Amino acid sequence: MPTMKKALLTFSGLVLMMSLAVLSCKKDDPQPTSTTSGTTTSSTSGTTTSTTSGTTTSVTPPCSPTSNTLTLGSTVYSFNTFNGLVNGNQYLMAAMTNMNYPMLNFTFDVATVTTGIYDIALFASAPDEVSVLFSTSGSSSNMWTASSGQVYVNVSGSSITCTICNVGFTDSTPTTLTVNSKVTKP
Repeated sequence: MPTMKKALLTFSGLVLMMSLAVLSCKKDDPQPTSTTSGTTTSSTSGTTTSTTSGTTTSVTPPCSPTSNTLTLGSTVYSFNTFNGLVNGNQYLMAAMTNMNYPMLNFTFDVATVTTGIYDIALFASAPDEVSVLFSTSGSSSNMWTASSGQVYVNVSGSSITCTICNVGFTDSTPTTLTVNSKVTKP
């Protein structure tokens, strides 16, 4: 019997260690490629992440849209009003024009947004996910949603910059158009 308990404890310990290892790996985090004086620089699919003392300091998206704009197909929308708020365990960020439409909404499934690459989901339900909705008016026929892709987020103090590169957004018809956008909430 003592041998059986020992084997069970060993097996339980291995399962716990493997679970912790899996949980500590964040999906889509680039793997380090070089390290210099405590600073790590890594690259994956057009993105570069600089890390200092274990904290991600910036993410470089694979596109460079004009600041505070969204291009939907061939139409360019501009934003000049930005809001951000915590709602329970989620962070909501909105970019608008004069407190009205068009409006771009990001819903992160975390109360505090940090620099990184977030996966787009129709309904964000994990800390590394964000849902994105774009609307040209209050009508549901003028709402565009994305269900896949990535948002590149850079945080500096209270300023949050979200960049979307070549992501398909679909409306109710269903028509899908490519979106490139960069918005900064000061």
